[in-house]
Amino acid sequence: KLSCQDPNHKAKTRTTLIVARQTNSTVFFFDSLTEVIQAFCFLFAVFIILDRLMNYLKALCCQLVLLGVQANPTDPDLRRLSIWNAASSNVVVYWAHPQTNELVQVSDPDILPGQDISLDSYVGHGFHIKEQPTSPDGSCYFAPNKICRFCDLHVTENEVQLATITEDMECTFDKGLHSVRRQTSSLVGPCMQKLEHVVGGVSSDSYQIANDFLDCVKDSAADSLIKQRKSLAEESGLLHNISSDSENYFCNDDKLETSKPQYTEQWEHKDNQTIQHIYDVDVHLERSASKIHVLPQFVSEEECVAMLLAGKELEPATVFDGKGSGKLSSHRKANQGQVRFFMGDKDQTLPNLMHRIYAYTNHVLNLDLSFFGQEDLNTIQYTGRGRNDTEPDQYKPHCDGECHGKIHKTGSRVATMGMYCKVADEGGHTHFANAGVHIKPRVGDAIFFSYIDPETKIHDAEFTKHSGCPVYEGTKQLVTHWMRLGVSQERSFFDFARNNNTQQHNNDNGEIEPFKMLNFSDFVKPYWAEKM
Repeated sequence: KLSCQDPNHKAKTRTTLIVARQTNSTVFFFDSLTEVIQAFCFLFAVFIILDRLMNYLKALCCQLVLLGVQANPTDPDLRRLSIWNAASSNVVVYWAHPQTNELVQVSDPDILPGQDISLDSYVGHGFHIKEQPTSPDGSCYFAPNKICRFCDLHVTENEVQLATITEDMECTFDKGLHSVRRQTSSLVGPCMQKLEHVVGGVSSDSYQIANDFLDCVKDSAADSLIKQRKSLAEESGLLHNISSDSENYFCNDDKLETSKPQYTEQWEHKDNQTIQHIYDVDVHLERSASKIHVLPQFVSEEECVAMLLAGKELEPATVFDGKGSGKLSSHRKANQGQVRFFMGDKDQTLPNLMHRIYAYTNHVLNLDLSFFGQEDLNTIQYTGRGRNDTEPDQYKPHCDGECHGKIHKTGSRVATMGMYCKVADEGGHTHFANAGVHIKPRVGDAIFFSYIDPETKIHDAEFTKHSGCPVYEGTKQLVTHWMRLGVSQERSFFDFARNNNTQQHNNDNGEIEPFKMLNFSDFVKPYWAEKM
């Protein structure tokens, strides 16, 4: 209630503000309307602060319900939930209140492609996962019709809660202990068939006893595999520490020769069923998800000259800053440039080289990779400035693609072909510490390494993590091609780059390793495009 006159001071006009609550009244006197407005603004600000405080407390209470489970860690309904984002877009995870279905954000910031989130929850609790827009108009580039998608999941009674957000933005539980048990079931499957054949005419009680015994074997085998996985994880950490300590020794000894290969095999490069050349391939590592091969004299002097002439002007090499652009880093010191050409060029020197690269890659991996949609060739130059240089050109330990044993994400790298066009006078070796492989470059040789299991699509577990040792004298020129699985002429590597989804692996400094982002204004057709 507002009154413009004070009854006790008729000679002076005043403003009265009466705030009533039930039967009690509080009266405030103001000298002007400005003071009334100021008081109103103050009260409004107090109201806003209280409202936000209540929202914060409400969210805090929800978080305590969701995450504050330490008060009763033995609760039989308590579960540890991990959600892995295997989609191409950033996502946000919300917890749904069991009674009100009110959504509370539990992921901050967004979960990037290839990343995961872990939290504690309870059986029956639900989560809502939303795809984040990739453009200011609120659309999602990777979604059908660019309409952002979502999915929901609920915590089950299973002890292991490992959820995956698939490429199609579906929430699934398909890993962990249950996948191991399925694996053991397939292992004892033949035994089960033999058992059924043997006890076909025996009583049902005998058959049930045998069946229970096989179930026990499956459970025991599954538990054993789980323990082995944990042991391997511990050994991987120990191996990482050892390899880090040995890195300096191997890179500083310029007299070290290339490691002895496990074996040597021949590869016949054919064109239209005609053998063009037979290569003696030195196999240094041969694992299902990790391979390191050296192909002597794979690239000719003519091809090296053609690549260097087709390369753009060299500039300082960068690493990703995780925000869609590159930054300089002491982890990687070199100069690089992109090699641009067309597969339909009259001069077929470089197109023929590309066909040879993919012929060998598909010979090894059998993934039917094509050069359509792939990244450009990159020429990388390391320059020596003497042993006294405190910051020599080098590339410290890193992975070219995902190397933490996760499932392949569509459009990411799976293999690398590096071709040595010029070698340094001193230094510049390539070292795979975790695999125990050391390569002393020779002009014309190529090094091929892959980091995916073609059958399971599970990535390497750091065996292909490598370093470009410091160059002390002379110049090292390497032309590298990174190959991706899931790209095409319709959806090239550039489409994945637009979502900041190029490389999701990190080096030892937490920096994302190199694929130099291109500006749209600078983008031209890559080499896989036919000349129009």
